Amino acid sequence: KITYKNLQGYMKLDINTITSLELSSTLFNTLNCCKLPSGARLLRSNILQPLSNINKINERLDCIDEILSSQQLYYNLIDILNKFNDIDHAIRVLVYKTKSYDQNVSYDQTKNEILSMLTLKRSLTLLSSLNKLLLDNTNHYILHNIANNIINNEIYIIIQDEINKILNDNIPYAAKSYEKQRNEILMSIKYNVNDLLDIARTTYCQCIDNIYQEIETLKIKYNNINIKLHFTPSRMYHISIPIIEYNKIIKEEENLPFIQIVKRKKTIYTTTNIILSLN
Repeated sequence: KITYKNLQGYMKLDINTITSLELSSTLFNTLNCCKLPSGARLLRSNILQPLSNINKINERLDCIDEILSSQQLYYNLIDILNKFNDIDHAIRVLVYKTKSYDQNVSYDQTKNEILSMLTLKRSLTLLSSLNKLLLDNTNHYILHNIANNIINNEIYIIIQDEINKILNDNIPYAAKSYEKQRNEILMSIKYNVNDLLDIARTTYCQCIDNIYQEIETLKIKYNNINIKLHFTPSRMYHISIPIIEYNKIIKEEENLPFIQIVKRKKTIYTTTNIILSLN
């Protein structure tokens, strides 16, 4: 739901003033030490539309003083806030739908929506820790209001319940590598949500197991050769072999199973027909 707020209590700055004072460039870049994009957007909004009510300004400064006065509170708060992802982006991805959405849903759209649900789920689970930290370690009424809003807002519970109907409970935290992110997306959806997904997921896992089995077979066949498995978005699963060991194999055997060979420094990157078909 979109709500409109007036600028009462805020200073209204025109574009010429913003440009002349370099508010959105120099000042913003100097002050911006935010960990997340959502924090940077909030900071920019506060610079371009600053408070004009002196009492509210002083109340904010009092909150900052209270947080900075306790090292333990400060670092615990930073630790929790660092675990939040960009919630604004996640909500935008989940809410925005094109006219042809139901007829033409791409892989990237599906992936982004699942990742956004994971972001929202993780953020909601962090709220209880944030609430406890603020209630137990702060005295200012604004900080307590934030904590009470977390407790008393039923919409958070409703959203979490809806997400829990679809997503598994134990999901690893924000994988960074492409391969781990793929597996995280794949395993995040609960079984019995979609029968076709369950079949596809089982087949996918069997393919991965067969790839690892192929690696073990190659190692045994070529006297425990140093073969490593790699994954990239363009080449998918493939293997690497040190050039020295690869050259030894060439001397011993002629018909090697390795194809699509690429040399990089002291390593051969290659694959086999079996790995290629499993990809």
